[in-house]
Amino acid sequence: MTRHVTFIDTNVIVYHLVQADHEHGLPSSQLFARLRAGTDAAYLSSTVVLECIHACQMRYKVPNQALADALVEILGFAGLHTDHPEAITHALMYWRTQGPLSFADCFHLALAEQLGMSSIYSFDKKMSRYPGVSRVEPSSGTTTRPGV
Repeated sequence: MTRHVTFIDTNVIVYHLVQADHEHGLPSSQLFARLRAGTDAAYLSSTVVLECIHACQMRYKVPNQALADALVEILGFAGLHTDHPEAITHALMYWRTQGPLSFADCFHLALAEQLGMSSIYSFDKKMSRYPGVSRVEPSSGTTTRPGV
């Protein structure tokens, strides 16, 4: 028998993490307790993680380290599934102490590494900080994009 898996929207994880006193805080935290125990199953996409980080930082000023630690813990819950779990976890662990790089930058670099790529096209010099992935600036002239 296959368990039913339900997609988690950003607001549910934000209520769980930073709004325990809101009317939606308790049901959200109860869901995450069931996910931790593996008695419920849900899917948390990398885009929801990205949006959660943005909301928690912009609205609630949650520091990188605390937010990264909480999200890494959640990603380890028995009933939680996600796309690119290794890349998200590596990105969170790197981002938690990286001031200059956004989580999105860290995720792009970690995903490139997970996909077996050793370089990333970017004009952002900060992208050179991630170990194992080299930043390459696109050159103008020899390469063209078809149909453009």
